[in-house]
Amino acid sequence: MASPAPLPRATDAERWSGVTVEPVTEALARSVNVSRVEGLYVRGVEPASPAERAGIRRGDVLLLAGGTYLATPDTLPRVLAEAPLGATIEVALRRVGELLTVRLPVEASPAGRLMTVIAAPRGLIQIAADGAVLYGFGAVPGGEDRGIVPLQLPGGPVPPIPPRAVASPGVERVIAADAERVYLGWAGSEIYVDYYEIRSGRVGRLPIRGAESLANRCRAQGLARVSGELWMACQRPDGAAVVRIDLGSGQARVEPLPGTYRSGLAYDGEAILWLCCTSGGRASLARTDLASGTTRVFPLTEAAVSVAADPAAVYLLVGTDIFQHKPWR
Repeated sequence: MASPAPLPRATDAERWSGVTVEPVTEALARSVNVSRVEGLYVRGVEPASPAERAGIRRGDVLLLAGGTYLATPDTLPRVLAEAPLGATIEVALRRVGELLTVRLPVEASPAGRLMTVIAAPRGLIQIAADGAVLYGFGAVPGGEDRGIVPLQLPGGPVPPIPPRAVASPGVERVIAADAERVYLGWAGSEIYVDYYEIRSGRVGRLPIRGAESLANRCRAQGLARVSGELWMACQRPDGAAVVRIDLGSGQARVEPLPGTYRSGLAYDGEAILWLCCTSGGRASLARTDLASGTTRVFPLTEAAVSVAADPAAVYLLVGTDIFQHKPWR
C-alpha cells in the first residue's frame, strides 16, 4: 500500500489572521441576510488574534486586503505572506451595509494556538486525522451502536463515507486513518487491526505476527498510521508499550513506551504525539521527533482524552468538542 501523500507543513513563519471565512454565494447571502454577492463572509474570529485586534467581527464581509480583491479563502493568506512581519495591511470590509477600513497586523502564527473548536457528536472515544477529514470511534449518530464517525473539518471537504456501525460494538477500539483506509485496533487473545476501505467499502483484517506476548495483557489506548506502519499503544500490567505493525507483511515488534505515557497516539508527519504527565486533572502533550529522538512536553489547557494530528494541526478530544490547534514544534 502506498504511503499517503505528505501535506504542506505549517512553518514558524506562517502568517495568521485569525478569521474563518467562506465566499459569499447567492445561497449564503440569503441565509445570513447579506445584500451583495461579493467577498468573504467571516464565520468566526479567534480570540486574541490579529483580526480581533483589528476590529474584524463575525458577520463582516471582507472585500479587499492590501488592494487585492478577496475572491477565495486562500487570497488573504497569500496577501499576508507577501507582507513583512510587523507591518499592517489595509482591509476593506462591509458591515451591515456600511463600508469600513481596518488595519490588520501581519504576525507569525504562534505554535499551539487554538484555531477553532469543532462540535462533535456525543459519545466519541477516540479520534484520528487523515489531513482532510477527522474520524472518530464512538456512538454512531441516530443509534446505540458504536462505529466509525466521519467529521467534516471547517472549510474542508465533505467526508467520503457516512457514519457506520461495526461488528461487536461493545469492544473498545482505537482508530487511525489515511487517505485510503480507516483502521480500528483492539486487543484480546490477540492484537487485531480491522480496516475499512474508503472507496470500495471493503472490510478486512490485517494479519499480525510477533505480538503474541501481549495476548490478554493489552488495553488498547491509541493507534496511528506512521509511514508504512501502524503503531498501536497499549497499557499492560508492566507498563505501556507500542506495537509497530508493518502494513506490508503484518510483522510486528513490541517496544516499551515511557512511564509518563497516559493515552492516545498520533503522527504529524515528523513526530509521534501522545497524552502524558497528568497534573491537576489535565494531561500534557508529549511530542517525540522521529529523526532526532528528542521529546518535548507541552502543557494543555484542555482536559483531553484523545489526540489526532496531521502536518497542519493537532486535534484534542475534550468532552463533546474537538479543539483544533496549530502544531506544537
